[in-house]
Amino acid sequence: MNPDHRTAHAIILLIALVSLLSSSCSRFTATPTTTTATTAPPTTIRPVATHTPQAVPTFTPAPAIDASALTPHLPADATVIAMDQVSPANQGQQLAVALLGYGRSSDGLEYDHIELAVFDVGRPTISSPIWTSGPTLGHRAGALQVRDINGDGVAEVLSLQSTGASGEMLYVLGLASGTPRWLKPSGGKFDGLDYFGEAGVRLEDLDHDGLPEILASYGPAATSTDVYRWDGSRYVFGITLLDK
Repeated sequence: MNPDHRTAHAIILLIALVSLLSSSCSRFTATPTTTTATTAPPTTIRPVATHTPQAVPTFTPAPAIDASALTPHLPADATVIAMDQVSPANQGQQLAVALLGYGRSSDGLEYDHIELAVFDVGRPTISSPIWTSGPTLGHRAGALQVRDINGDGVAEVLSLQSTGASGEMLYVLGLASGTPRWLKPSGGKFDGLDYFGEAGVRLEDLDHDGLPEILASYGPAATSTDVYRWDGSRYVFGITLLDK
């Protein structure tokens, strides 16, 4: 082979070698990548609902009054079994409610009859009762309870009385109207009577509305109980519960 041919052949081999090396290097060259930064979504702070409790009516006890202050205004044969005071919220009065017994038994536990009398002790001079119930059916009675049981903002006067070993009834005296009156049951076993119950009575909030219902029992072994709910103006019969 002449020298010119050898030179040309060497040049061709050199060019092929350079191309091969360039191709090999391109395989190992990293391709740059671009990372896009992500932004966290903004945090939304939601307002938290708050509950403002409703004001619960409270009753400030009236100054105590001695039963002897009422004695001159009571019948001579009356005994004060119990007495309490209440201030009707919408009247500005101060009332004393006396539970009176007449014809006391020899053991001092029973009376021929019992009645309630209401006095206005806010007057400069206490006079005769502004209201009397007349004889109730009870022959025994305990202390009076003064509290708002129907949610009208005025305390009621509760008198639990009994007629013997098994008889028991509840008298509820309302004062919200300005004139004392019995809050009588409407419907059921005790419709139109002055009292609730015959063989037992209790207060219980059955429907969890914050106001107690009056459960008045009757019948043999007190197996039947009528439930009375306050409808805004009276206690209305709702259902009879049977003790099986």
